[in-house]
Amino acid sequence: MLIFLGLSILGIAALGYRHITTKRRRANLLSTPLTAAQRTMVCNGVPLYNTLPQDLRSPLEGKVNLFLNQVEFIGCDGVEITEDMRLSIAVQACLLVVNRELWYTNLRTLLRLSRRV
Repeated sequence: MLIFLGLSILGIAALGYRHITTKRRRANLLSTPLTAAQRTMVCNGVPLYNTLPQDLRSPLEGKVNLFLNQVEFIGCDGVEITEDMRLSIAVQACLLVVNRELWYTNLRTLLRLSRRV
């Protein structure tokens, strides 16, 4: 019985630690701006970004970082996923939720299929 209680406490502590570190990592990503190179790619690849009010750019960039950290991009049928592709998709997805508390909680993987004519 004492062993079971000890294991239960250990499990609860582990879950608490995981929750705290996940929350901390999320907050860190949300407060991290894009690099200058990433911002240049975004300005060229997603023209809407250039018209975005300045007060929305910082939250958008944080959400883009969170999205890129959370979602795995996979190219199918020989498609190579480039950084431009990843950023363009992330920015467009995050534009939809930039001013909201909504998030893509269950989204983990995006597949990019080749275009066949």
